[in-house]
Amino acid sequence: MKKILIWGWSEPDMVRAIEILKLNPEIELIDWVADLSWLDKSFVDFLYNPTDLGRFKFENYVGELSGSELVKFLDMFSREKRSKGLGFHEQVNIAKAYFRFFLRELQLKQVDHVLFSILPIIGMDYLCYLAAKKLGVSVTMCYQSLFLDRFFYTHTLEDFGSFDDVKELTVDEIPEIAWGFKKDLFYMEGEVTKNRQISPWWNLFRETLRYGVRKSSKPVRYSGVIENFLQAKEFKSNYEKYAKTSSALDMQESFVYFPLHLQPELTTSGMGGRYSDQLDAIERLSDLLPDSWKIYVKENPKQGHDQRGAEFFRRLSMIKNVEYIAKEVDTYWLMERSRFVATITGTAGWEAITGGKPCLVFGYAWYMSIPGVVKYTPTVTLDDILNQVIDHTVQKRVFEQLYKKMRTGIVDADYIKIHPHYDFEENANRVAGFLSEIILDKPSLSGK
Repeated sequence: MKKILIWGWSEPDMVRAIEILKLNPEIELIDWVADLSWLDKSFVDFLYNPTDLGRFKFENYVGELSGSELVKFLDMFSREKRSKGLGFHEQVNIAKAYFRFFLRELQLKQVDHVLFSILPIIGMDYLCYLAAKKLGVSVTMCYQSLFLDRFFYTHTLEDFGSFDDVKELTVDEIPEIAWGFKKDLFYMEGEVTKNRQISPWWNLFRETLRYGVRKSSKPVRYSGVIENFLQAKEFKSNYEKYAKTSSALDMQESFVYFPLHLQPELTTSGMGGRYSDQLDAIERLSDLLPDSWKIYVKENPKQGHDQRGAEFFRRLSMIKNVEYIAKEVDTYWLMERSRFVATITGTAGWEAITGGKPCLVFGYAWYMSIPGVVKYTPTVTLDDILNQVIDHTVQKRVFEQLYKKMRTGIVDADYIKIHPHYDFEENANRVAGFLSEIILDKPSLSGK
């Protein structure tokens, strides 16, 4: 009997998948942490509202959070309302309390496997991941791919992108790569890119009203409401001061294109590794470039005030040859004219290499095994990047190997909208089958 703890899997088809999984007599569901009100450990009661985590001591304590692990938690946790208006030491107390709880929970209930529907993203899930790793408990994490009805999975954050621990399966058909820079990215369309442009004053009024009239399930202190207002005002002012439009750029000079990620978000805080701080990456990039080159750092269209305070702009302005580019400047216009693209894990890297341009990545990007990508290390040189030979035939062959490591199904409900023949029950059965195989270590030979 395998005892499991699952995190997430809260959309209707995923709930159905877990119901199917629970019917397997070889698997026992010990705990479920998710955004579902009827669970003992619902996000609302267990993670966002103050909760009693128990009173206990350890006979076999396996160690503290390291400094880097604590920083990564704080980075992830900053995206949650509970962090707003909360001092540094209180956030540290939250981290250490939940970490201690998960160590005890996994030990006491003798959990064999922890399964996440997505890589850690909010902070507490990262603490559960760390507790499992320190105790030697198996971990599986999923991540929806850009390719129709396919998702990645990994057992460690460090293996994402290389997927050395994932076996290739037999696949009937592999999709064609959309060669060229431009890709059809549904999550960057329409109103999605405008939802962060609300006036700071209007947002203050709205959040004050919410604070005074309606109790939120994900509470924020009123000091957090004021903090958000002041940061939004500051970001608006600095953005208008520093952001350059296309007419102010010299496109005849050599430059590297660095499109900023939305922050705080999984693609940096979870998958960025050492470079979850994008300015760290830009500093290292500046160090390896000739003095005559520029770095065009374009702001993310969806970015709001988070992680864009006055000190961000002060530090950015200290980096030699950096130009901060307005959101409205066309990303493909910059990509086409750049010498190469640099990113933490962004889709821009995939767009660059399939369009024939090299890419330097700093984090754990899903495409980093494909020719044209250079993974940053302190010994990387400019020639290492510029001398990349991009051969679509070779890229296609490596992509086919990567595709065979994906599994069939949708584990992120946002991707249902782009599936022309989505079937609720079929998807639930596929995901349940995958989870069963992973838990019981009985992998299928087929990618279906």
